[in-house]
Amino acid sequence: MRAGDDVLGGDLDFAYHRALVDAAGSARLSRTYATVQAETRLCLHRLMGGYRSRSDLAVEHFRLAELIAAAPLDAILEELHRHFGDPAATLRRAREDRRITATETGPREAR
Repeated sequence: MRAGDDVLGGDLDFAYHRALVDAAGSARLSRTYATVQAETRLCLHRLMGGYRSRSDLAVEHFRLAELIAAAPLDAILEELHRHFGDPAATLRRAREDRRITATETGPREAR
């Protein structure tokens, strides 16, 4: 992956989480997650013009995989909470950033 390739980074992030869900071995859970993931992509596209990947996600994902393989449940849940953060706050910040951009550049360029 090349630096700055947010689209590929986002695709890899979604694939990672999909692999974790699929590893549970439940067809029903995988189908449900596929729907949630599709809705998430739509919402992110509408709100922020697409998924924005962070450069540190690979490190976080590696750590999470290591914990899932060997750590007690409490440690895994703590890392998941840290990894996901506060999604509502993230979306509020993105919405505000988009509003500021629209104010500065005009609505068409903020999309």
